[in-house]
Amino acid sequence: MRKATQEYKNVEKAIEDGYGVDPENGEFDPASDFVSVYVPGMGFHFTNPALIAPDENAPYELTEPAMLVYYTTGNYRPEPFGQLDVDRLDDLRLGAAEFVYSGDIGAPANYFSDENAPRNLKVFEEEGWELIPQTPFTALHVWVHRGNPDGVFAPFNPRIY
Repeated sequence: MRKATQEYKNVEKAIEDGYGVDPENGEFDPASDFVSVYVPGMGFHFTNPALIAPDENAPYELTEPAMLVYYTTGNYRPEPFGQLDVDRLDDLRLGAAEFVYSGDIGAPANYFSDENAPRNLKVFEEEGWELIPQTPFTALHVWVHRGNPDGVFAPFNPRIY
Protein backbone atom coordinates (compact mmCIF):
# COMPACT_ATOMS: atom_id res chain seq x y z
CA MET A 1 0.00 0.00 0.00
CA ARG A 2 2.85 2.39 0.80
CA LYS A 3 4.38 1.88 -2.63
CA ALA A 4 1.03 2.18 -4.41
CA THR A 5 0.19 5.52 -2.76
CA GLN A 6 3.75 6.92 -2.91
CA GLU A 7 2.82 9.16 -5.86
CA TYR A 8 0.39 11.03 -3.61
CA LYS A 9 3.21 12.49 -1.59
CA ASN A 10 2.83 15.08 -4.34
CA VAL A 11 -0.39 16.89 -3.33
CA GLU A 12 -0.86 18.23 -6.85
CA LYS A 13 -0.93 14.64 -8.17
CA ALA A 14 -3.59 13.74 -5.59
CA ILE A 15 -5.71 16.71 -6.69
CA GLU A 16 -5.18 15.76 -10.34
CA ASP A 17 -6.51 12.27 -9.52
CA GLY A 18 -9.66 13.63 -7.85
CA TYR A 19 -8.72 13.97 -4.18
CA GLY A 20 -10.26 17.12 -2.73
CA VAL A 21 -12.11 17.77 -5.98
CA ASP A 22 -15.84 18.47 -6.10
CA PRO A 23 -17.27 15.97 -8.64
CA GLU A 24 -20.05 18.42 -9.53
CA ASN A 25 -17.75 21.10 -10.93
CA GLY A 26 -14.36 19.36 -11.13
CA GLU A 27 -12.75 22.06 -8.98
CA PHE A 28 -10.38 21.76 -6.04
CA ASP A 29 -11.78 23.82 -3.17
CA PRO A 30 -10.18 23.65 0.27
CA ALA A 31 -13.43 24.92 1.80
CA SER A 32 -15.52 22.12 0.26
CA ASP A 33 -16.80 18.91 1.81
CA PHE A 34 -13.97 17.11 0.01
CA VAL A 35 -11.15 18.66 2.07
CA SER A 36 -11.59 18.46 5.82
CA VAL A 37 -10.61 21.05 8.35
CA TYR A 38 -7.32 20.39 10.16
CA VAL A 39 -7.97 17.60 12.66
CA PRO A 40 -5.36 17.56 15.45
CA GLY A 41 -3.54 14.24 15.55
CA MET A 42 -4.56 13.48 11.97
CA GLY A 43 -4.33 16.38 9.52
CA PHE A 44 -6.32 17.41 6.46
CA HIS A 45 -8.37 14.69 4.77
CA PHE A 46 -8.60 14.89 0.97
CA THR A 47 -11.55 12.80 -0.25
CA ASN A 48 -12.09 11.19 -3.62
CA PRO A 49 -15.85 10.49 -3.43
CA ALA A 50 -15.71 8.05 -6.35
CA LEU A 51 -13.66 5.69 -4.14
CA ILE A 52 -16.05 5.54 -1.16
CA ALA A 53 -17.39 2.00 -0.92
CA PRO A 54 -21.20 1.73 -0.95
CA ASP A 55 -21.26 -0.56 2.11
CA GLU A 56 -19.08 -2.64 4.41
CA ASN A 57 -19.26 -5.67 2.10
CA ALA A 58 -17.85 -3.96 -0.98
CA PRO A 59 -14.36 -5.05 -2.01
CA TYR A 60 -11.53 -2.60 -1.36
CA GLU A 61 -8.63 -1.94 -3.67
CA LEU A 62 -5.53 -1.35 -1.55
CA THR A 63 -4.14 1.02 -4.15
CA GLU A 64 -7.25 3.25 -4.17
CA PRO A 65 -8.06 4.70 -0.74
CA ALA A 66 -11.06 7.04 -0.60
CA MET A 67 -9.09 9.56 1.47
CA LEU A 68 -5.53 10.74 1.79
CA VAL A 69 -4.51 12.32 5.08
CA TYR A 70 -1.93 15.10 5.00
CA TYR A 71 -0.21 16.53 8.06
CA THR A 72 1.77 19.76 8.11
CA THR A 73 5.43 20.55 8.48
CA GLY A 74 6.68 22.79 11.26
CA ASN A 75 6.52 25.69 8.81
CA TYR A 76 2.72 25.54 8.69
CA ARG A 77 0.68 25.29 11.88
CA PRO A 78 -3.00 25.69 10.99
CA GLU A 79 -5.48 26.37 13.74
CA PRO A 80 -7.14 23.20 15.01
CA PHE A 81 -10.26 22.69 12.89
CA GLY A 82 -9.16 25.51 10.58
CA GLN A 83 -9.42 25.36 6.82
CA LEU A 84 -6.52 24.57 4.53
CA ASP A 85 -4.57 27.54 3.19
CA VAL A 86 -4.29 26.67 -0.51
CA ASP A 87 -1.02 28.61 -0.70
CA ARG A 88 0.55 26.12 1.76
CA LEU A 89 0.19 22.89 -0.24
CA ASP A 90 3.99 22.53 -0.33
CA ASP A 91 3.95 22.29 3.48
CA LEU A 92 1.77 19.17 3.50
CA ARG A 93 3.13 15.64 3.97
CA LEU A 94 1.24 12.43 3.27
CA GLY A 95 0.69 10.53 6.49
CA ALA A 96 -2.09 8.00 5.95
CA ALA A 97 -4.42 6.41 3.48
CA GLU A 98 -7.98 6.07 4.66
CA PHE A 99 -10.60 3.62 3.49
CA VAL A 100 -14.25 4.60 3.75
CA TYR A 101 -17.62 2.97 3.31
CA SER A 102 -21.14 4.34 3.50
CA GLY A 103 -22.84 3.19 6.69
CA ASP A 104 -22.16 2.71 10.36
CA ILE A 105 -22.70 -0.99 10.82
CA GLY A 106 -19.27 -1.77 12.22
CA ALA A 107 -15.98 -3.14 11.02
CA PRO A 108 -15.99 -5.02 7.74
CA ALA A 109 -13.93 -8.14 7.22
CA ASN A 110 -10.20 -8.01 7.81
CA TYR A 111 -8.87 -6.60 4.52
CA PHE A 112 -5.54 -5.04 5.31
CA SER A 113 -3.72 -6.86 8.06
CA ASP A 114 -2.51 -10.27 8.96
CA GLU A 115 -3.51 -10.48 12.59
CA ASN A 116 -1.39 -13.61 12.97
CA ALA A 117 1.77 -11.72 11.99
CA PRO A 118 4.56 -11.77 14.59
CA ARG A 119 4.61 -7.97 14.96
CA ASN A 120 2.43 -6.19 17.49
CA LEU A 121 -0.28 -4.22 15.71
CA LYS A 122 -1.38 -2.47 18.96
CA VAL A 123 -4.74 -1.72 17.31
CA PHE A 124 -6.22 -4.51 15.25
CA GLU A 125 -7.95 -3.53 12.06
CA GLU A 126 -11.46 -4.20 13.34
CA GLU A 127 -10.82 -1.80 16.24
CA GLY A 128 -9.61 0.95 13.91
CA TRP A 129 -12.82 1.30 11.89
CA GLU A 130 -14.77 4.28 13.25
CA LEU A 131 -17.83 6.28 12.32
CA ILE A 132 -16.76 9.68 10.99
CA PRO A 133 -18.54 12.23 13.22
CA GLN A 134 -21.48 14.03 11.64
CA THR A 135 -21.39 11.87 8.50
CA PRO A 136 -22.96 8.60 7.32
CA PHE A 137 -19.49 7.07 6.76
CA THR A 138 -17.20 4.65 8.57
CA ALA A 139 -13.45 4.82 7.96
CA LEU A 140 -10.11 3.22 8.74
CA HIS A 141 -6.82 5.13 8.87
CA VAL A 142 -3.78 3.23 7.67
CA TRP A 143 -0.62 5.11 8.71
CA VAL A 144 1.73 3.85 6.02
CA HIS A 145 3.59 7.09 5.31
CA ARG A 146 4.03 8.45 8.84
CA GLY A 147 4.88 6.03 11.60
CA ASN A 148 2.34 5.87 14.39
CA PRO A 149 3.51 4.63 17.80
CA ASP A 150 -0.13 3.85 18.64
CA GLY A 151 -0.38 1.45 15.71
CA VAL A 152 -0.86 1.49 11.96
CA PHE A 153 -4.68 1.29 12.33
CA ALA A 154 -5.07 3.76 15.20
CA PRO A 155 -7.26 6.72 14.26
CA PHE A 156 -5.01 9.37 15.79
CA ASN A 157 -1.23 9.75 15.51
CA PRO A 158 0.53 11.43 18.47
CA ARG A 159 3.45 12.39 16.21
CA ILE A 160 1.19 14.80 14.35
CA TYR A 161 0.32 18.25 15.62
